[in-house]
Amino acid sequence: MLFLFVFPSEGRSLHVRHCQQPDDIEEAFNNLRNQLDLTALSNTESTEIIPCPSQTLSHHGDPQRLRSTCPWIWEANIDNTRYPQKIYNARCICRKCIGSSTKYHCESIFTRVKVFRILNCVNGLLRYVQDEQRVSVGCTCAHKRTHNNS
Repeated sequence: MLFLFVFPSEGRSLHVRHCQQPDDIEEAFNNLRNQLDLTALSNTESTEIIPCPSQTLSHHGDPQRLRSTCPWIWEANIDNTRYPQKIYNARCICRKCIGSSTKYHCESIFTRVKVFRILNCVNGLLRYVQDEQRVSVGCTCAHKRTHNNS
């Protein structure tokens, strides 16, 4: 199901020539979603390269994402044709689960979130369509999938 949203051309400029992002886009987006806010999962993205640790971190101040047997970092996904333009995705640091046998590996956990996509610009008005995007919200230790050759 597609929904069309037309907003007046007042507001901040966007990459679409002669069209602007409306002032009330955030309010419209908040009304659209009733879900996890993936734009606020991290105050800063993890830009540094973090190697897979040999053991889980256990310091009281360490965030859960780094104390996990499958730790992850947050990476920004920026798309100028989407609102919100920046969404954070979890990226697993390790391939193998920390402290486990080789039968287990780290896998991303995915969910779908609602976003707005720019459909077009008509007479200075941005037109949006509701869409869903698949995003990674964390990592988990899972048994490796086996291929059944029967």
